[in-house]
Amino acid sequence: MFARRLGFLVLVTAFLAPPGRALAADAQPAPTIPGEALKKLDSTLKLPRRPKSRQEYVQMLSKQMAELLKLGEQIEKDHATASNLHLVQIRMLVAADFLVRSRKADAAEKQRLEIARRLLASNAPVTSKVTADYFVTLDRVRPGGAAAKDAAKEIRSFIARYGKTTEKAAALVRGVQLTQRAGEAALGSELLDTLEKDHAEKPTVSMFLRSAGRKVPFVASLTLLDGKKLTLPGDLMGKVVVVDFWATWCPPCIASLPHMKQLYAKVKDKGVEFVGISLDRAGEKQKVTDFVKQRGLSWLHAYSGGYWGDPTARKYGINSIPSVWVIGKDGKIFSEKARADLEGTINRALAEPGPKPPTQ
Repeated sequence: MFARRLGFLVLVTAFLAPPGRALAADAQPAPTIPGEALKKLDSTLKLPRRPKSRQEYVQMLSKQMAELLKLGEQIEKDHATASNLHLVQIRMLVAADFLVRSRKADAAEKQRLEIARRLLASNAPVTSKVTADYFVTLDRVRPGGAAAKDAAKEIRSFIARYGKTTEKAAALVRGVQLTQRAGEAALGSELLDTLEKDHAEKPTVSMFLRSAGRKVPFVASLTLLDGKKLTLPGDLMGKVVVVDFWATWCPPCIASLPHMKQLYAKVKDKGVEFVGISLDRAGEKQKVTDFVKQRGLSWLHAYSGGYWGDPTARKYGINSIPSVWVIGKDGKIFSEKARADLEGTINRALAEPGPKPPTQ
């Protein structure tokens, strides 16, 4: 859960002595929270059994999150001067937010705000502070909040605080979320435009933009089975591109191939290209090559040997296959769930306008 909690990178800060000067002999390193305490904190998220339903999953995880908060409070008391106390507080903040979303209780919301304020006042890295700042700002701009009448100004101020940091894009994403809670639709659209223009290449931003209904480019640098390079969207701009994440070890993928062959033969002369991205394991390039040849799969095929760690699969959050995407003639993602009605999706994409010519 925590491994994917916010989708942002963790920054590590270090304090170094000035060049040419040694630390004083009696200098004591700042106390830190023992690793075992953090492990114990994370262990509270292990469910005692596999839930039978989503409702039971939420109930079980809510109980675990409440335990994490209780343990986190004790660790905060026991290690109040620890230099890495923010590692506990960010976990607590995620847990409190889960409880707010699942229980919608005022007590949990108050606890979330208190944790966010403590984290914001700490020496936490900017990746943690932007999240804490989001919850503090949310309390101010939501309907009835202290700054509700000046919500747009408050949200712009929040974004500006991170404008010269590594979390500029993250702050814009959080800013959009704040506009949604504050009812500032015009500002939200403006921030989405900025994200789309300046940060769409970031995987987390791309995912967020797609969830907001924005079309973003499908960007990939692929190595085909014959060793040639394929860069998307540039190399196939102007065509509708079907991207199929698949593998020779995947039975549903294999079962879909006859239909894929028939459809490719039907549409390839209409300005459509297929690109298979194999998630086969390292060292299996020849196996994939032979399979493609024997089955007569005459479209483009890329292979990295990365298995689930294939760079493009990771970038676009692929966690099950087959996963079939359709890219429009403008190079932007038209559909990321095209398998159910692939032919219909292709035809709709063909009906869309192509890329705009460059301005002179």
